[in-house]
Amino acid sequence: MTLQSAFAESSKRWAAGTRSFVLRLAILRDFYRQLHGLRTQCLSEDQSGNMQLVESWMERVRLLRSSNNLPDLDDNLAAILSPNQKISSIPGKPQLTPLSGSLRSSLERNDRDWERAIAAKAIEEGWSFWSVDAKIELHSAEKWHQNFVESLWPGGISLFVEQIAPSDAQGWYGRWTMVIKPGLDPRTEFKSKTFLPSDWKHLFPEDF
Repeated sequence: MTLQSAFAESSKRWAAGTRSFVLRLAILRDFYRQLHGLRTQCLSEDQSGNMQLVESWMERVRLLRSSNNLPDLDDNLAAILSPNQKISSIPGKPQLTPLSGSLRSSLERNDRDWERAIAAKAIEEGWSFWSVDAKIELHSAEKWHQNFVESLWPGGISLFVEQIAPSDAQGWYGRWTMVIKPGLDPRTEFKSKTFLPSDWKHLFPEDF
C-alpha cells in the first residue's frame, strides 16, 4: 500500500456520510495503522520526503483521537488533516465505566489507546459489546480476519482479537471482541454471511 492509496481509501470512507463518533474513530484508527506501516517502510527505504508527511499526519490523527467534536468536522479528510483545522480535545483518558472484568482490563492495556477510545464512545452512543470464537485455517487467517471486519461494517467494529487456544493442525483459534450498532443483533443481522461463526456471546450491556 502506498501513502496515496491509504489516504484515498480513508478519505472515501470518511466522506461516506456517517456522522457517528464511533465509526469516525474506527476510520481514523485504521488510517493510523496504515500510516504506521508506511512510516516503517519509509525508514527502510530512506524515503525522507514521504516520511515528513507521514509523521505529520500520524501526529494529527493522534490529536483527532482525543477530539470532542469528530461528528461535526468536515467530510473532507484532507481538510481535517490540515493544521489549520481547529481541534477541541478531551483531557485525560477515555472512561470505560461501567465496563468491568476481563473486557475492561483488555481495553485498558497500554497498546490499545484506539480501542479504548472507540469503546468509550460506543458506551455513550449505546452500542453493545459482543465476542465470537472461531477456528481458522492458518494459511487463510489474515484473509478471513479482513473479510470478517469488512462484513461487520458499518453495523459493527472489531476492537481486538486474541488467541484463546494453541494452534494445531486444524488452525488458529481466536476470539474477536467487537461493538455492534444500537438496535442490531449480530446473531440475526449477519446471518446471511454464511462464512461467519454463529457462536456470538453478548458482553454488555446486561439488559440487551
